[in-house]
Amino acid sequence: LQLTSIGCVSVMSKLNELHAPEINDYVFVADDFNAQQIKEIELTVLNQLHYIIASCDIDPLVEKIKAITDPKLQYPVISMYYFTQLM
Repeated sequence: LQLTSIGCVSVMSKLNELHAPEINDYVFVADDFNAQQIKEIELTVLNQLHYIIASCDIDPLVEKIKAITDPKLQYPVISMYYFTQLM
């Protein structure tokens, strides 16, 4: 159960976090699991979901950048436009 939970959290963090934890961070937290086992359970989780995961969207990323830089930004649409032009 712990290995499955770690695999799910790892997959989720790779989708949602700007700086996802490294696999060694999960190994440190886990009781008896190594990096290879965690990678395998990630693949198992993704296979069980048939790789149906949320598509990438720039809006959450722009919101995180706004929160870090200037939360009072008045023109989010313009900032999104400029940010997408940088990519």
